Amino acid sequence: MALKSIYGAALAAVMLAAPLAPNVAAAADEVMQQNGISYACTGIGESKDDPRWSGFALKLAYAVQPDGALLSDVTARIHDAAGRLVLDVHCPDSPWLMAQLPPGRYSVTAVALGKYTRQARFAIAGGRQRYVVIRFPAEAGRMPAQ
Repeated sequence: MALKSIYGAALAAVMLAAPLAPNVAAAADEVMQQNGISYACTGIGESKDDPRWSGFALKLAYAVQPDGALLSDVTARIHDAAGRLVLDVHCPDSPWLMAQLPPGRYSVTAVALGKYTRQARFAIAGGRQRYVVIRFPAEAGRMPAQ
C-alpha cells in the first residue's frame, strides 16, 4: 500500500505541476514550431529587415507608451476563438513575435517583466500580414535595479 500512495502522490504532483510548466523561450531570429505553428522572435538590428518575416501571418510588436519604444522580455499566450492555447512564447531579447497562424480569430495575453499584462483580440485573414501592437505602461520599459 505504501508504494501505491507514494506513486499516487508523485503522479498528483506531476499533474499539478504540468499547467505551470514554463513557456518556450525562443532564440532571436530562429524559426521554431509549437503546436504545428511556425514562429520566431525577432526585430533587432538588421534582422528586422529579413524578408522571411513578410511571409508570416502575424507580426506582434511590444511597445512602451507613450513614445512607442520597442520592448523585449515579453511572454505572449495566443488562444484561438475556441479558447485553445495555440502559442505560448517568451521573447527574452526581441520586441517582435512573428507567427504563422491560420486564418481565424484570436486573443493574446502579453506579460512584460512578469507583471505588466495586456490583452488584445485580432483576426488573421488569408493572404496578408496582420500587425498588432501591444502597448505597455512606461514603467515596463524601465529595467529593474540590479
